[in-house]
Amino acid sequence: GQTIQLMAALSQPEAQMHWDMLLAQRPELRSMRVTIVPAVVKGTQYYRLRASAPDAHRTCIDLKRAGIDCFPVS
Repeated sequence: GQTIQLMAALSQPEAQMHWDMLLAQRPELRSMRVTIVPAVVKGTQYYRLRASAPDAHRTCIDLKRAGIDCFPVS
């Protein structure tokens, strides 16, 4: 499958809240597998909100057209 990143938050609950908000706006995202990936960048802990599906890159293009930030990661 393909993976996209939607945002990076300072806490896991914040990342989950963002995903829940996206699902309320875009129910078609429910078919994607979501993960929250911890990462330390320049000494700061972040939680990357990523979603995977066979057509995730296409979904990312559609999200960008709707004004929602995302980028492909794999």
